Amino acid sequence: MIKVKALRSFNATPQGGLVEVGDVLEVTEVRAGELVHLGLAQLVKAEKAAPAPQNKMAPEPENKGTAPETTAAAVTQAKRGTRKGK
Repeated sequence: MIKVKALRSFNATPQGGLVEVGDVLEVTEVRAGELVHLGLAQLVKAEKAAPAPQNKMAPEPENKGTAPETTAAAVTQAKRGTRKGK
């Protein structure tokens, strides 16, 4: 079944059942082709939902330890090659 939107009012069935302008209805592919060809309706595009984002970050390996804590002073001294007390 395909959804179409009415551009003009028309009878949905030979017994009546008026379709008003702007109504959206589901019809078969053949009927949708007929209505579009006659200019009575246009196809309604199906709206697709965006896929949920996936977490692409690699998991933490279990065999890795945590880094030792360093202070800013220790890092600065290590860069200079000097230590306190010398």
